[in-house]
Amino acid sequence: MVLDFGYPFEKHIYVTEDGYINTMHRICGPKGTTPGLSTGRPVIFFQPGLCSASSSICCNGPEFSIAYALADAGFDLWINNSRGTTYSRAHRHLDPDVKAKGHEKYWEFSFQEMGQFDLPAAFNYVMKETGIQQFSYIGHSMGTTEIMVALADNPDFYRPILNLVILLGPVYTLHECLN
Repeated sequence: MVLDFGYPFEKHIYVTEDGYINTMHRICGPKGTTPGLSTGRPVIFFQPGLCSASSSICCNGPEFSIAYALADAGFDLWINNSRGTTYSRAHRHLDPDVKAKGHEKYWEFSFQEMGQFDLPAAFNYVMKETGIQQFSYIGHSMGTTEIMVALADNPDFYRPILNLVILLGPVYTLHECLN
């Protein structure tokens, strides 16, 4: 869909410390930009919310999607897909679709593990791929919870990396969301 709108698109895979194999999608510049030539663009890391994937911020097209607005503004946009979502359903040893004994452990995670394992692995991957040492984070809904967990767990790791954190629709209590 991103390519159909004329934007540069890349798919990137990273592995977490606890074995989850996740995918990030990258829009590395404005419409018509060549993929891989985004050197020097400021990086924004976008984390979609609960059960959402990178496509959720791209599907409304360039006129109505934050992804294209950020790309057209000159940002190198990395959109993470947390474990268990459409584009991140793999693991080194577990299969999320197999009912055999032991494989159900794939689904034994929460926002805690996403903040504890997914974000550091994704951040390290982005820094390695781009050569940058600092970027901005935008989280939507559960994406806000993930970064709050990450910041609480290891503030010394994140303090020098994140120059800005934007929380869109932060979850303040799950009880309110379910009623």
